[in-house]
Parts: sequence; C-alpha cells; structure tokens
Amino acid sequence: MQNGSKLPPPKVLLYLEQFDEGHAREIADVFDVSLSMVQRQLERFERAGALVCSTLENHGIHTVLSGGSVVSIYSDNVYESYDLDFIEIGLGRSVDVATSELGFKKSGRHWAHRDTRFWVEFSTGPVQIGKTHISSFAERSTRFGTLRLLHPTDCVMDRLAAYFHWNDTESLEQAVLVALAQEIDLDRIASWAEAEGGGSKFAEFVDRIDPRD
Repeated sequence: MQNGSKLPPPKVLLYLEQFDEGHAREIADVFDVSLSMVQRQLERFERAGALVCSTLENHGIHTVLSGGSVVSIYSDNVYESYDLDFIEIGLGRSVDVATSELGFKKSGRHWAHRDTRFWVEFSTGPVQIGKTHISSFAERSTRFGTLRLLHPTDCVMDRLAAYFHWNDTESLEQAVLVALAQEIDLDRIASWAEAEGGGSKFAEFVDRIDPRD
C-alpha cells in the first residue's frame, strides 16, 4: 500500500474508462492505494459536476444531475461512475457556449475535455422516472458552485426503474447503496413501484435494505 502517495487523476479515470463504472474499494485494490485516497480523488467529480451546473446556470440553462453520478454522491463515493448525466429543465437552450467556456468539446453524444476522461451528457427534460414527473430537486453547495441533483428518494426510484424495466441488476445494487446511506421515503417509493409494476423486484429491494430474521 502506497500510504501518503498521491493518486494521479488519470489512474482513476483510466479504471473507470475500462470498466465504465466502479466501486471505490475495487479501484483502491486495483491500484494498491488507500480507500480514503481514492474517495478524495472521486470527490473531485462532484465538484466538476457543480462547476458544469453553475456555468450553465450563468448562461440561463437549468439542469439536474441524474444517473450513476448521483449514486456516487449519495453513497459517499462507495460507487462511482465517470459520466455526468444532466437533464435540462425549463426552456431548452443550446449548451454549446457554456460547455465550450469550460473547455469541453462535443464528441458524439457526449462532451469531453482534453484534460480529463470523464464525460458530460445532456438530455432534454422534463425529468421523469417511469410514469412520474419530478419537479423538486436537491442542491449541494461547493466552492465551485451549486450542484442541482435528484433527491435521494428519487435517485433510488431512478435506479429501480432500470431494474424493473430492463433487468439491470447493477442498478438494483446502486439503489440499495443509496437507500442504506441516505434517509429515503420508502412509502413513496412503494406507491411509485406499484404503479410501475415493480412487484417481486421491489420486494427484493426491500429485503436488501431491511432483511428479515
């Protein structure tokens, strides 16, 4: 273990590039560095998200962070994805000027930066999880600006939606991580899951976060 050594950002980003997403402990094991060192490195992704969100806000573009990056934030970086998935809310406007101001360039459906390997992606709103429209969002303040993102309960629903409809078991794992780390409204999730036809898959989720003896 390289205690006290510095973990270069490209190492974490290279791992995430190869495996698309990962857990902080797995990354630490791969590179033989401390877990806390990896978590500090991964916290930079949240600050990057806040910088993007605030810059867009200055250009009159309102966005919400969704997807795996929100899981990373709410699980204290136990889980990490290198995609910053933003959803535009309100009037749709071009993000070209704002993202170019930060040094990002369009690469397919993503925006990439030459100094990093994480990608930014924008989707058109409204924010919807299954059949449910979402209009209330959380905010987190950093020295780089304010990050708007899904509330923990909505983050869990977002991940469960992928499990319910596409059998994505990794999304179930992400939902469990957030549910165990954050205060969530399980009754609201239960009502939503019933409307989505969650059935036995929702029951599996409940067993994972509150196992019966």
